[in-house]
Amino acid sequence: MLLFIGLQGSGKSTFYARRFLQSHLRLSRDLLRSANREDVLFHATLALKQRVVLDNTHLTPQTRRRRIDAAHAEGYRVVGVFFDTPVAVALAR
Repeated sequence: MLLFIGLQGSGKSTFYARRFLQSHLRLSRDLLRSANREDVLFHATLALKQRVVLDNTHLTPQTRRRRIDAAHAEGYRVVGVFFDTPVAVALAR
């Protein structure tokens, strides 16, 4: 499981499209429009042992910890990918 971390506009979704579109499911609150939908799909993905990219900001340790703990409980290895994009660049996108 990949956990993307970064500001909105930092390039997370573009990176997913270029590197993981063919191999991993993408879970994004931007696409699902609801934290509840995202949570339901996240747990279904874990149960089905899908390869997944969590494409959200995940800016605080607390938001990351909740997903990481759930993934570890299902036997997943979680890799965080931090997008170190300057704020000015992210705002311009």
